[in-house]
Amino acid sequence: MVILDIDIDFFLDYIIHNPKSERPDDYDNIVIYKKADVIDFLEKKCGLNNKNKIKGKFLKTHDELFYCFRNMIEAKILSVPFELVHIDAHADLGLGDNSDKYIMTELLHMPVSERIYPKRNNWEGISEVNFLAFSIACRWIKRLTYVYHPSIIKRNIDINFVHLKDFSIGSCAIQLKKVSLEEYDKNSLNISKCNILEFEPIVTLNLIKADDFFAKDIFKYIFVTHSPKYTPRKADKLIPVFLKYIDESLNI
Repeated sequence: MVILDIDIDFFLDYIIHNPKSERPDDYDNIVIYKKADVIDFLEKKCGLNNKNKIKGKFLKTHDELFYCFRNMIEAKILSVPFELVHIDAHADLGLGDNSDKYIMTELLHMPVSERIYPKRNNWEGISEVNFLAFSIACRWIKRLTYVYHPSIIKRNIDINFVHLKDFSIGSCAIQLKKVSLEEYDKNSLNISKCNILEFEPIVTLNLIKADDFFAKDIFKYIFVTHSPKYTPRKADKLIPVFLKYIDESLNI
């Protein structure tokens, strides 16, 4: 089963990091993709057809997708582990926060069945910048395809290296690691030196630049996220374009 996950901030010519307001309307020079270009991407790159909508949901913030997954799994309409195609200006695996510490030293010490109710806050807990790391910690995802923004250089891709297998982007895999709090604190400046207590299952990581992406699968579900902190109001004109491809009868 393959799920399509799109963030509208992918369709800006500039990536906003560390937003300072609820809407970044002071970024006057940001160029929004033309509607025709968005349609072209959705239909030619993602294989979508507005006459054959896919069940899914339009979300406000990206962390809401974690709770959608949880609700769908509990309702037995989503089987795990699944494959996810993540089209976004950000990897959403946690970077610049302290979620890696919480995941490695607390969450992974819990039984898998209890990890689905993680701490919620914008520093250590689940948030819109790290929800995918939490989804992986719950063992929901077996393969992650990250379609990254055209302006990103692969060697500078925004993935927290501590979550990568062998701490290397070259591994093409994510492998979360369980460590003690003492080990983490002792090696906080170089986590790769930590004594690993246990490794989580490997998640295949496929990194594809937008220009090179063409969907190979038919998507079972589609989720589109508004991400207002990362998209100026002038990008809202794109929302109706995405809605044409979503069957919102999914009751979650």
